[in-house]
Amino acid sequence: MCTLTYIPLKEHRLICSNRDEIAQRSQCELTRTDTGLIYPREPLKGGSWICSDNKRVLVLLNGAFKKHQPNSKYTKSRGLLLLELSETENPIQLLESMNLTNVEPFTLVLIETNTINEARWTGVELFCKSINPKEAHIWSSSSLYTEDAIKMRANLFKKYLESKELTKESQWFFHTQKSDDLENGIVMKRDLGPQTISTTQILFGDDLKEFKYFDHIKDELIQL
Repeated sequence: MCTLTYIPLKEHRLICSNRDEIAQRSQCELTRTDTGLIYPREPLKGGSWICSDNKRVLVLLNGAFKKHQPNSKYTKSRGLLLLELSETENPIQLLESMNLTNVEPFTLVLIETNTINEARWTGVELFCKSINPKEAHIWSSSSLYTEDAIKMRANLFKKYLESKELTKESQWFFHTQKSDDLENGIVMKRDLGPQTISTTQILFGDDLKEFKYFDHIKDELIQL
C-alpha cells in the first residue's frame, strides 16, 4: 500500500509491497478465492491493497501525485475497489468509465505478463499511463511520504539495483531490513503513527509462481 518495487528477471518478475499503517490494522487473513485470486483481506472492510491470480497483479497505493487533505465524503473503500477491478478483464478501462468522486485519491499499478499500467486518481482527475515492463521501478505513497522522501527512497532502490544481485532474496532483504531513518525508511515506524506492518512478495511469470506474506507485528510468515 505504501512502497512497491518491481524487478523484471529473465523468466519471471518480482513484485514486493510494504504496507505502512497503524499496528491495529495488521490483522489480515490471506484469502484464496474459487477463481484463484490471492490477497490479504483486511477485516475492517474486507478489502485489500494487493492481489494476484495467474494472469496479473494489482497493487494499490494511497494518494496520487502529492499529499491530499482527506475528507468525510468518501463512501467507497479503495481496498474494495481493488477487488472489484480484479474481477474484470480490463481494470484500467473500467476505471476510466467509473465515477470516482466518492473514492479517496490512490495510485493503482496493474502488472500483466508483458505490460504495466499505472492509474492515478487525484480526487478530481484520473491519469493513466504505460510503464516499461523491462525496467525496474519503485513507487512510494504520496500520502505518507514527501517529494524529498520519495526521491530519497528512489535513490536507495537505485543503489540496491546497482550493488546487489537481483533475486527474490535480495528484494525481500531490501523490503524488510530496518534503517536508521525510522520516519522514511523502506521499513518505517513513526511515533503514535503508521509503521510497516506487512510485506508481500509475488513471483509472477506466465502464471503465479509464489505468494509470500509476512506480518511484521506478529512476526508471522505465510507462503503459498
